[in-house]
Amino acid sequence: MSAHDSDALVELKAQEADEVQLFKQRGKLFSFDKTNIEWKERGHGEMRLMLNKATGKVRVLMRRDKTHTVCANHLVTEDMKLQPNVGSDRSWVWTAKGDYSDETIKTEMLAVRFPTAALANRFKAKFDECQAWNAALIAGSAHAGDANAPKPDDDGAHDRPLRKAPPAEARPCPNMLPRSTPPADAVPADAAPAEHAPAEHAHAEGEAPKPEEHAAPTEEHKPAEEHHEAPAEAPAPTE
Repeated sequence: MSAHDSDALVELKAQEADEVQLFKQRGKLFSFDKTNIEWKERGHGEMRLMLNKATGKVRVLMRRDKTHTVCANHLVTEDMKLQPNVGSDRSWVWTAKGDYSDETIKTEMLAVRFPTAALANRFKAKFDECQAWNAALIAGSAHAGDANAPKPDDDGAHDRPLRKAPPAEARPCPNMLPRSTPPADAVPADAAPAEHAPAEHAHAEGEAPKPEEHAAPTEEHKPAEEHHEAPAEAPAPTE
């Protein structure tokens, strides 16, 4: 890590010391170029929703990997509306009228794409909760520190794409007996309950073990495939 990146990381930690992280998931951010009428990649990183302990307000914050520079930084306001991006169930589009990611306040049409549709839906659920909370703060019906303030989300680990399981022989068996030599007065292996017999000892003595037959993985156990579709054009942002 360069000295510049180290300084950026120190600044990051200092600015966020007074905030509570409500949501964090990796994603890819895009911004809409009105001049060329196309989406442009803005950065890879962790999309986060941060609650300020003093004001109670929640903002969207995303920093680029490696450089830690900000690529999204704006409050979750009542007029924002997350809309599904055309042709994708993993991304959302919205217009931020007060984005401050490059130290100048301006309106930006943004899109974030997550690894899975489940993670995208989790983001929207937390975003909508924070949006209602910020609106209540402005209306005066809620205050910083209230018990009903948004709570941190889990990391969504169970919604991530399934990874291919290791071979059966590489996975430890909870009922596997120790491989050390048993004492002479130990209970014979054939007297032990079948469910506690080590799999590698199930064949007859002197015979080579037969390879296990594995059923084809069902659809629900197959790893989710990563789709790399380009973000489709979204309708022009409303002013």
